[in-house]
Amino acid sequence: MNDWTPAESNFRTEPDERSAGVEAHISSAASRAIKRLYRLADKPACVILLGEPNSGKTTVANTLLAGGTLPTSVIPNTRYPVLLRYGNLVGVIGHTTSGLKLPITSVDDIRGQQLALLEISMPNPRLRDFEIVDTPGLFELGSIEGRADISPLRIPIWCTSATQAWKESERRAWMRLHPALRRRGMLAVTRLDLIPDPAQRTRLITRLRTEAGPHFRQIVSAVEMAGYVMPLTLEIAATASVLRERRQRTIVMLSKRISNLDRNSKVEMEMARTAVPGC
Repeated sequence: MNDWTPAESNFRTEPDERSAGVEAHISSAASRAIKRLYRLADKPACVILLGEPNSGKTTVANTLLAGGTLPTSVIPNTRYPVLLRYGNLVGVIGHTTSGLKLPITSVDDIRGQQLALLEISMPNPRLRDFEIVDTPGLFELGSIEGRADISPLRIPIWCTSATQAWKESERRAWMRLHPALRRRGMLAVTRLDLIPDPAQRTRLITRLRTEAGPHFRQIVSAVEMAGYVMPLTLEIAATASVLRERRQRTIVMLSKRISNLDRNSKVEMEMARTAVPGC
């Protein structure tokens, strides 16, 4: 049996330090696999903002940033998916459809480029807990499936404007998502503050819970409206934390399994080498 038992409390240390105790017992290939798993464990969940044009996605992104704003000087409009992640300095990188990464300093750097994604790093503490992808209108989530630069732990948020909430076209678009994604998805009601009548707001939320509720894990509000629905930031932070902890437990289990399988394989090979023929 392998006596290496990684502690979940070590996830904030460097991957090399976490795996140092096992390298003496397992092969380099298994050690590399375990290091990759731990690097994956350190990645935060990613909130994917979806919705029809002018549904308030960028407003939701700014709400999640707790007062931080997107560098609009280099983003004239959301023509491309925009990935927001933590960085010590503000920076913008354009990911081209051919796989190149281009530093972006102004709108002129974007013109004429075939971009698949804009990546923005910001020193915003919220982005340590979850990253954000702000998508253009009528965006197909499948276009970013498999991208290694976006966390596989994804929380889809469908943004719907309170003034014309949850139209049939929105329902059809949401139902095209994979069921596993929809199960962790949320409906974010934007511009709820534009409905001044409390009775009208109550009727709206009641309708959304009846018509949209079965398709979402939670209905949240993009603005603080006490007594109506769960605040957006609290619900997303809680969901991101649960998903990350679940993945960390899974990675601990997989790492132990890789270590045990590798060591058992070594024992079997050694036994085969030392076995006496005919015995």
